[in-house]
Amino acid sequence: MPVILLIALIICSAYLVSQLISKKDEPAQQVISNVNYINSTSFDISSDSTDLKTSAKGTVFVQGKEGIADRVSIVAAIEIDPKDWGGISFYIPNHWAVASVMNSYPGNNPDVNPSNHLVILNNTDPNSDWKTWVEIGRDSSYRPTGGGQGTVVIDLEYAAHDEPMSETFEFMVSVGSKEQDGIKAVGPDYDTFSVSLTP
Repeated sequence: MPVILLIALIICSAYLVSQLISKKDEPAQQVISNVNYINSTSFDISSDSTDLKTSAKGTVFVQGKEGIADRVSIVAAIEIDPKDWGGISFYIPNHWAVASVMNSYPGNNPDVNPSNHLVILNNTDPNSDWKTWVEIGRDSSYRPTGGGQGTVVIDLEYAAHDEPMSETFEFMVSVGSKEQDGIKAVGPDYDTFSVSLTP
């Protein structure tokens, strides 16, 4: 066997062995998806009754161990019109508590802190259907917040473990603002969405 061929075989063998050893040392990648997933549904709402381009579109995910729901996540892509002072509000029902909120609105302005455009309000009226409001891009002095786009993630936890859970989770989203006959209205376009809490 020619010496050159022998050297080539030794180099190839050494390369293959080194590749096998390096791959053996790499940790195995395990992709885990939809852990504790129970159900999901999409929602979409726009300020159609006005000339504003304010909208929220997203998905609601229900999670829980062994098919028993205990967590809901609302994930929404939002857009708020530059002339809009009403922004977008998410109304959370009784028995559910806000665990965390992430917001990137206004998104197009790196000099603006998104936390300054988000407010969480709690309702003390026991007769109200809504326990909490999550408001984004709303200004109570009726001044537009500049508009922009972003993503909102609202994580909720079931907080009434001593009461039976309903079969569905219902929440409301309102968008936009308008003025008619000198009367200012916030959230003139709104809708209620629901998702099953059972598999």
